This record gives sequence, C-alpha cells and structure tokens, in this order.
Amino acid sequence: MLRYMLKMAGARAKVEKFEVGVSGKTNAIWSNGVDQNRKLACIFGDSMIRALMQRNHVQKWPFINVIISCTPGATCAHLEKEIQSFIYPKRPDVIILQVGTNNIKKRDWQRALAESRDQFRRLVKRSKDVCDVSTFTIYL
Repeated sequence: MLRYMLKMAGARAKVEKFEVGVSGKTNAIWSNGVDQNRKLACIFGDSMIRALMQRNHVQKWPFINVIISCTPGATCAHLEKEIQSFIYPKRPDVIILQVGTNNIKKRDWQRALAESRDQFRRLVKRSKDVCDVSTFTIYL
C-alpha cells in the first residue's frame, strides 16, 4: 500500500506548475475541446482531481466536451470565485464540483463542518446560476 501511495505522490509531483487563478490559489484548466454539437461538462475541484488532468482520462470521451478546473488547496470559497469568473464557451449541461477536506482543517471537524455549511450552500447556488444541473462530492 505504501509503495502505491508513493507512486501516486510521485505522479502528482510531475504536474507542471500551475498559474495563480482568480481565487488567489494556483489553478490549471484542461479541456478536450468544445464542439457546439456536443454536451459540455465542467468539473471544478481541488487537488483530488489533479489526476484527471494529468492522465487525460476524459480525452477518450469523444461524445462529450469536458473542461476541468483544478485548484489545489481550494476551499468552497475559492471554487466559488473560480466558477463565477470562468468564461464558459457555451452554457454547461452539467457542473461537477469536488470539494472536501480543505474546508475541514481544524481539529474540531464537527464545528468546522457546521461553519462551512454556508460556504457549501453558496458554492452550489453559484453553480446553479451557471447551469441547471450540478452535482458535488465531498471527501472527508
């Protein structure tokens, strides 16, 4: 297991340096192109989605356009800024949000989760302003 984890950490370390995004955190964006005749999925998340960008898994999906915005260390507030300022090539058909542990860094995680509730709600609301369908995952 440790060997696998070290191998994954090594793979992540090879990612090219990200530029600073509008949220003040480093950010990188990847897309497999935008064809106006195909549906568009936008994925916003923190470092947990970095592997999607590295390995280009979604390049193999010729039937859908995908835009990935990866902001390592992002909290809900950071992702909200990224979503709000992003220039969409067309209205997305779905937005997928991956948020997680960056909001829950305190030792008292129950209190931190309660404090983050409003940030989660604002993030989901912001995504619904851009797209009718949004979904999110929370990794704790």
